[in-house]
Amino acid sequence: MEITFGLPPDSVDRASELMWEAFCGKLHRPLGGEDRAKQFLIGILDPGTLVVARDGDELLGVMVLTDSEHLSHADEWAVARDIYGTFAAVPRLLLVAPLDTKPPPGCLYVDWIAVAPEARGRGVGSELLAFAETVAAQRGLPALALDVIDTNPRAQALYARLGFDVESTRSAWPFRWLYQVKSYTRMTRKLPALG
Repeated sequence: MEITFGLPPDSVDRASELMWEAFCGKLHRPLGGEDRAKQFLIGILDPGTLVVARDGDELLGVMVLTDSEHLSHADEWAVARDIYGTFAAVPRLLLVAPLDTKPPPGCLYVDWIAVAPEARGRGVGSELLAFAETVAAQRGLPALALDVIDTNPRAQALYARLGFDVESTRSAWPFRWLYQVKSYTRMTRKLPALG
């Protein structure tokens, strides 16, 4: 398995499918139909923050890594305008804005993690998080942070097994009906002190 930053051109379609499979539950209402939603998701991914796991030509998983100095530079407005049109882009961006989480200070924030269904159980999620730990160490950041939704207990159990602790839980109200989730749990993992 090879894990790198950036999205090879031959993996764009598969990456959009993985992200849609993983997040359509909370994104289908604000982003609408699958085809345009997948175009939007791929359009807003910044190669400087996107990480992919591949085995040869097979895309196994994706995630986004950000911190206060490494943020996405994607122009969400331009992407939404090109896909939905000027007037329809505005409400769509307003509806997804509450999902835009800023990385907590002193942490590498793990976001948009998705593993191909056929690759689950093969350690892809663990390897992606190990890569995130390496990146955090390279950047001098002492911790990893991520958010997990209440409807994904399998992911929360994986994160707990990998040493993540629950830091806080916040309600998705007043957007529960829109995102189809009740709450988000922030989990963090302190990394070993740098030598």
